[in-house]
Amino acid sequence: MPAENNTLLTRTCPQGMFTELAVLYAFHAPERLLSYLSMFWSRVNLPKVLRATERAHLWKELAFLYVKYADWDNAARLAMAHPTEAWKHSEFKEIISKVGASELYYKALQFYIDYAPTLLSELMNAILSKIDHVRAVKFFQKTESLALVKNYLVSVQDRNIEAVNEVIHTMYIDEENPDMLRLSTEKYDNFDKIALAKKLENHEQLEFRRIAAFLYKSAKRWDLALTLCKSDSLLSDAIEYTAELANPESAEDLLKYFIEQKNYVCYAACLYTCFHVLRPDVVLEYAWRHQLMDYTMPYLIQIMKNYGDKVHELSAFHQTKLAEERRAEKVPQPLLLDNDRLMITHGPVNGSGINVNDAAAGSFLSTGLPVKAWDAK
Repeated sequence: MPAENNTLLTRTCPQGMFTELAVLYAFHAPERLLSYLSMFWSRVNLPKVLRATERAHLWKELAFLYVKYADWDNAARLAMAHPTEAWKHSEFKEIISKVGASELYYKALQFYIDYAPTLLSELMNAILSKIDHVRAVKFFQKTESLALVKNYLVSVQDRNIEAVNEVIHTMYIDEENPDMLRLSTEKYDNFDKIALAKKLENHEQLEFRRIAAFLYKSAKRWDLALTLCKSDSLLSDAIEYTAELANPESAEDLLKYFIEQKNYVCYAACLYTCFHVLRPDVVLEYAWRHQLMDYTMPYLIQIMKNYGDKVHELSAFHQTKLAEERRAEKVPQPLLLDNDRLMITHGPVNGSGINVNDAAAGSFLSTGLPVKAWDAK
């Protein structure tokens, strides 16, 4: 062996000698094969050495040769089939990102769940742009391993995929994290709002029921949103949603609700927030019938000011128009005949009341001569 080794180091040795020596190492000195291949892998016939290494069950060396041969699919399969010898996490991430068969991605996910679950998130980052995220979510749901890939799910949520959004919402509910759930529902809208609202409206925590009211509002189910706000005493939300709805009947119903509950502070807040929606005559009637003039007076003062400003604007506009009309009347107008022709351009009139210029023009037209011929005569 040493003599052959020295001979092989010369540049004149043929490829066959390098290849045969590698085959001999595989069967008779396997412990020396990896170091030999590390130096001379480019000088051997890789397919032949691959077959010999596979027959000798030298998985570590075989994995090395697959990588050098750029056979990424077989390299990934070998690493998953013989992980104790052929798998290294850092190398596998590079290999799996280059495979051609998409099924290997999902086999790799299952392999990591079984063999190295704590490294699953790092694997997902390596193949983030390669996999179908909807299929990946279904796979993790089926294998009950969503908790292992939470970082991956959060990282792809900016793509606003419905399946990803719904899974993340479920995780936040299970974690009892209403703040993150509210943030997610506000930022990403590709999910079934009604279904999630129905799931949350009976939740034991108030903040989750508050999110349900927000979702009903986002889905334009105003009646359900307001009913839920009233039942949970989320009165500030009820006032805000009513102002956004901009429906006079709904605003007046909310005012009536506050009067029935004797919640006069919220009554005054509703007058302020829904100022642009409420009808003044209805508000004044409520205030008179329930002795709420003290709470209503700021609203009425502002209403009177607004009406006064509008009257002032209309009066100023009317006075401006009148002034313009008067100035227009004082400007002398030119004298016109019945046919809107200026009298100064009409010319003298003969005894028959016919304009001399018009008579001459008629005579000219009757001759049928052009202008120059007429002038020549």
